[in-house]
Amino acid sequence: MNPNYVKRNPEIDRIADAFSGYIHRHPNLDLVWSEKLGYILLSIDTVQDCLYGTSIYTDAQKLARRLFEEVVTDVVLESEDCDDVSNLDDEGREEVKRRWAPFLEMLPEYKGVCEDILAGNKDKYSE
Repeated sequence: MNPNYVKRNPEIDRIADAFSGYIHRHPNLDLVWSEKLGYILLSIDTVQDCLYGTSIYTDAQKLARRLFEEVVTDVVLESEDCDDVSNLDDEGREEVKRRWAPFLEMLPEYKGVCEDILAGNKDKYSE
């Protein structure tokens, strides 16, 4: 029996490289490469020392969106009066844009993805 191997995608590698520091510092995320599945984003429950989610990515735009959304989630979780991107006030939105800036310097072609996130447009990216 021969396993099916996934070929590395240079665009997904660029996204992984751009977000590598963020992922390394994030207590609840890890991104790993599997020759059989592609990139796997692990969501980690650090209290119970287990995974609470895994997502497999073979599409660059979907991985980029998910990682940009994680940055938004960080801002939302730090905000006392907000529970979702649609409830972010102007200050929260500016903080999101500030945190996105280093990633968008490396990945400027994903600016539209970021605009869609802030606008709440998810239809383009649903599986």
